Amino acid sequence: MCFCCAIAHTVFVSCSFFAKTQELVIDIPGDNCGQSVDYWRVCLAGVGSWQSDEALQRDGGWQRDVALQRDGGWQRDVALQTSAAPQNTPFLREYIIPAGGALLVDVPKNCAVSVLAYPKSDTDTALFQDEKPWGTIYPWYRELKPQDGFAAHILYRLYSSADYTHQSAAQVQDYLSRFNWKKFVELCRTMPDQWLSDSDKVVQDIALGKFKKTDLSQ
Repeated sequence: MCFCCAIAHTVFVSCSFFAKTQELVIDIPGDNCGQSVDYWRVCLAGVGSWQSDEALQRDGGWQRDVALQRDGGWQRDVALQTSAAPQNTPFLREYIIPAGGALLVDVPKNCAVSVLAYPKSDTDTALFQDEKPWGTIYPWYRELKPQDGFAAHILYRLYSSADYTHQSAAQVQDYLSRFNWKKFVELCRTMPDQWLSDSDKVVQDIALGKFKKTDLSQ
């Protein structure tokens, strides 16, 4: 998919990571629909540059100003991002958060932000990659839900697959924030299993500005 072709000739309204931000508190589930979980791998897209002035480099990763609720108290600066910043891919961050904890992160106001949460167990060294993630899309929604994982996954893929060598990160975020994510989430919730949809086609059609309800048909 050539994402840059979809937005190269679009006129954009200012809504980038240079815009004003606000703090978003993301409550992390204590279990995975009744199944025991020790940690969650939390992936965000649309939250700003990896090279943030607020980030501190430590042990090869990026540490953000975050809050975790543990043992009844709040601990700050203890969530470590799990991988090095991919080149030419702004907006992406990852954290490992204890089950039942919370993540505090600065997000740009009125811009689309994807939040995905994947379950992890101390008894298994690998993340549960086969598990469907919980998700939410800010600013329309702020609570992680299993039924919203697919929609958040689509937005995450759009951010991560964009060609940032042909347009600025601000242009990409402007374009994605114009899509009606609230309506898309509501549509996904009506599907018996939206994960059976052709996600590649959904991503491509949103990028090209020609998404239709039938793209989610199973």
